[in-house]
Amino acid sequence: MSDDRNDDLRPSPPPEEVPGGDSMEKRFALEQQSVDRLIRWATPFISVAIAVLIGSVIILLTGGSPIEAFSAMFQGAFGTQRAIGETLVRATPLMFTGLAVAYGFRSGLFNIGAEGQLYLGGLAAAFLGVQLGGMQPLVAVPLVLLGAMLAGAAWAFIPALLKATRGAHEVITTMMFTYIGRYLVDWLVTGRLKAPGAVPQTVEIGVNARLARLFEVFPFLQSSRAHMGFLVACGAALVVWLIFKYTTLGFEARAVGFNPLGAQNAGISIASTTIKSLCISGALAGLAGASEVLDFTTGCSPSSVPASGSPASPSRFSPRTTPSRSFRRQSCSGRCPQAPG
Repeated sequence: MSDDRNDDLRPSPPPEEVPGGDSMEKRFALEQQSVDRLIRWATPFISVAIAVLIGSVIILLTGGSPIEAFSAMFQGAFGTQRAIGETLVRATPLMFTGLAVAYGFRSGLFNIGAEGQLYLGGLAAAFLGVQLGGMQPLVAVPLVLLGAMLAGAAWAFIPALLKATRGAHEVITTMMFTYIGRYLVDWLVTGRLKAPGAVPQTVEIGVNARLARLFEVFPFLQSSRAHMGFLVACGAALVVWLIFKYTTLGFEARAVGFNPLGAQNAGISIASTTIKSLCISGALAGLAGASEVLDFTTGCSPSSVPASGSPASPSRFSPRTTPSRSFRRQSCSGRCPQAPG
């Protein structure tokens, strides 16, 4: 009996390892990663194909020709130098606002008020463009863009503060601030900042404070309105990617957006990260307003700052939205309105 009892108390031998088990698991994990990567890259193309198919069916049902319709859309977007330039002009503010809402989304924030931040950024760019128009372009343009960023960030600061201290949902507060910002700009442009004359607009922006035309770098865009704001948007996308990829600021934003409780337990301040993320998002939206205003020679008017923040908002609600995906999506969105009517 004692021997049997001792046998029961002996530790059981370790299970025999299956030859090649670890390598099979690693192989399966690598194959799964390859499939996920393929799905991510294929999804946009499949989406475009489905959209073209549905659009073709609708056009056929209405008695039109899908080939002629899509050819006209392509010609309107890329058929001439002017068409390419207009596509870039329309895409530039969408790229900025797409980056803005995507940055907030990665931080767990729904910055639906990018349009209001865009308006304030455009107003700041118009005001500074007049004040700094006599300086050299290499000094004036960066200062004007910086002022637009600060104006957009400042307009996003109050909703961010309410979110961090009172828990007020940013969807409600930023949406309310969008209307406040829009009517504030209209009131200033038609009142205190109005230039002499019947047209409601600010004083003409100085030549040295305007964004240079793209044909100075790309001569084939000689007859278009495309400006350096497109290159600034590309640079902003790169900076945002670097922030999320390699900086502590980006890591904290992603951590709070993915798991706020886990980030708090790791010592990350949710309130501070919320304020910083929403202000950076507002700064990017402010650049969108600057890119619109600095393209016009007559100053800022209610019609010179369109509602470019609203079309970018749906990009945020995709569950896989990232700054890079939003940047590509919004750069393509500028092509759609260019088809000739």
